[in-house]
Amino acid sequence: MAMEMKRRQFLAAFAATTGATVLAACAPKAEPTAAPAAAGADPKAQEPQPAAQEKVALKLNMRAGGEQSEPSYYVDRPKELIEEYPHISVELVPVPEDEYYTKIQTMAAAGSLGDVVFAQDDYSQQKRHAVNGLLQASEEWLDANGHSKSEWLPSAVDAISYEGKMYGLPKSASPSQCFLFHNQEMFEEAGIPFPPTHGGTLEELVEWVDKVTKGPEDMRDVFGVSLDLTSILGIHNWVRAFGSFALNEEGTKQLSEGPEWYEAMQYLYGFYQRQQVPRDESLPSGGRRALFAAGKLDIMVGGRWEWKGIKAAVEALDKPFRWETVEMPYVENAKGWRASVNSHDPSTQTKYPHEAYLLAYALADKRMSELSCAQIGYLSARLDDEETIAAMDDADPTKEWLQLQYECQVKTDNFRGPANLRGLELNTTTKNFLDQLWLGQEELTPDFMKRFTAACQEILDKPL
Repeated sequence: MAMEMKRRQFLAAFAATTGATVLAACAPKAEPTAAPAAAGADPKAQEPQPAAQEKVALKLNMRAGGEQSEPSYYVDRPKELIEEYPHISVELVPVPEDEYYTKIQTMAAAGSLGDVVFAQDDYSQQKRHAVNGLLQASEEWLDANGHSKSEWLPSAVDAISYEGKMYGLPKSASPSQCFLFHNQEMFEEAGIPFPPTHGGTLEELVEWVDKVTKGPEDMRDVFGVSLDLTSILGIHNWVRAFGSFALNEEGTKQLSEGPEWYEAMQYLYGFYQRQQVPRDESLPSGGRRALFAAGKLDIMVGGRWEWKGIKAAVEALDKPFRWETVEMPYVENAKGWRASVNSHDPSTQTKYPHEAYLLAYALADKRMSELSCAQIGYLSARLDDEETIAAMDDADPTKEWLQLQYECQVKTDNFRGPANLRGLELNTTTKNFLDQLWLGQEELTPDFMKRFTAACQEILDKPL
């Protein structure tokens, strides 16, 4: 499932570009020859002085709290950019996450959109911004400044491209929910060998969960596994693990009546039928991470965003236990993991497109990758991420986690979102329908899958 990709040399220097708003990065014009100094005059006073650069104040729309959870992106790297280009300043404009995309549309309508906009395309939001005319296409700026979209993973480029044009620049990418976080001490107590980093089987996962689940079905002492199936981020990766995609390549047809979908749902449904998955009412205030840290949950299936929180929760214990992360199992003909991509995108409302791209590129370059890896344990979307990992100290425990991320990340395949960009609607329909299975309100039958497919197809058949 892994892809072979060429590594490209990182193109470092910001070259000069054209356009009336290009101010900071242009090469200085040749200075005129100074007139002969008058007798007794100070020679320095006669030297021509360079024109003062116009101050450029950039506004960056981002999700509230990012400056605390991801300081490398929203504090440290912008600070370095300002040091390199003193005429630029960066103002963060945080928006609460639960209202972010609605607020961005409102700001755009009012003409108050920032110069650079955070976006993600898990549910087609970034592409909708592009279609609605909020974002600038990037290839022209990249070409003019000695860069190329080939600096980033093909699946990441695809995620933020629409009708052949890439909009903005990739902030980060991940293979979404394809990781198993497990308590090694529970495995030892149950006499189970530690799972391999790669190559575990679906049958083995069932055996592990069976052996570590403890207590009566109606009052578990330890739950064997937690499956985050609250969105298509997790659901679609399981379908890929069983050898299918959610949609056809054109994004116009739901594929959930196929045998792979049925097998995947049957597999997941079995964990719920055996009462091996914690219900919401079983979770403490800290959610499933807290349940894991309390030794009441052995295996969590999730995305890279779980790692840092689990690490902090376990390290806060009086007696921290040993835990590890491995790749989720899959069948031999599995599809690549879905690419979950975030971006920073110069908006069409900026008065300073060149400087906006300087900021967006700084949040997507190799230096940004180095900061992100070291501080928050996130990879960027760059092809040269492996070089960044290799340069890290072997004693740094984050290095092994980043290497696993990279090995899974290069296996990613294009997301295949809906052609009509109704990703949020498709996500809601998918979750609400399948929740009936997990909650025991419906049984898994061919008729259930037929009705589920029809409900999803109704969304896909709507206009853009």
